[in-house]
Amino acid sequence: MDGSILLYPSLGRGHLTSMVELGKHILDHHPSFSVTVLLLSTPPPDTHLIDAVSATHPSMTFHHLPAISLPNSDHLSSSPANYIPSTFEIVRLHNPTLHENLVSLS
Repeated sequence: MDGSILLYPSLGRGHLTSMVELGKHILDHHPSFSVTVLLLSTPPPDTHLIDAVSATHPSMTFHHLPAISLPNSDHLSSSPANYIPSTFEIVRLHNPTLHENLVSLS
């Protein structure tokens, strides 16, 4: 492998799908690279997509960040008005585990 690229999609299936497509394009143009996609545990990622890509692109791996405890607060509710703030807060709460995993992967 000539190099490694790490992709970190935000929450939502659309973000994961877009990052996977980016990873595929990178591997098509630079087959000697490897691509690792870091996945948030909340909400659970699309396992069908991950399994399909893993089977067809062995140079692309998926690494699941450990689950975190989410605080029980009103701003993390699933109401439409709180969706965007909740998304940013969930990503922010993953920062310590993200940092630990980046250190371990390097």
